[in-house]
Amino acid sequence: MEGLELPVEPICAHHWQIDPPAGSSSHAVCRKCGEERDFRNSEVEHPYRLQRGRRA
Repeated sequence: MEGLELPVEPICAHHWQIDPPAGSSSHAVCRKCGEERDFRNSEVEHPYRLQRGRRA
């Protein structure tokens, strides 16, 4: 199919404005394009912290 061109969407280098942590995720909005996304917040206890100080 010659002459067929697909529309190309511009790619945004997002600059996320992330809400403060409240629960397991935080809502965010890109300052440049307005895209919305949820980011997972880190866990309270990480596995490496549980093992700290348990050396033999």
